Amino acid sequence: DDIAADDLADEERYSALGREGKVLIAQAQLAYKNKMDKISRFRFHVVRRLDDVVSMIESGDVEQNDGWEEAVFLRKSISTHRRLMDEFDLEETALDRALYMSLDGKWEFDTINIDNL
Repeated sequence: DDIAADDLADEERYSALGREGKVLIAQAQLAYKNKMDKISRFRFHVVRRLDDVVSMIESGDVEQNDGWEEAVFLRKSISTHRRLMDEFDLEETALDRALYMSLDGKWEFDTINIDNL
């Protein structure tokens, strides 16, 4: 699952192919960059939402809805994300797995760092 290691392995594998290999390296690096960008954006939004929750708890200004509508929406979003990852045969990252584990009430986001992305 280490994207950087996969990128390096692809570069080593394709570098022996000459000109065609350079094209493959560029394509692979772009794909890995896009994947890292998506991971970074997702992480940003998760951290932002966690900060919002902490602020609400600290200020006592907790939203006054029952949360079920949002919970159903988020569960559906996570399930759809997983289905699309499978449908398009995309490789899961540590963030994806942590997200899926949240559906089972398990918090795995604290175990994620740049080395296991």
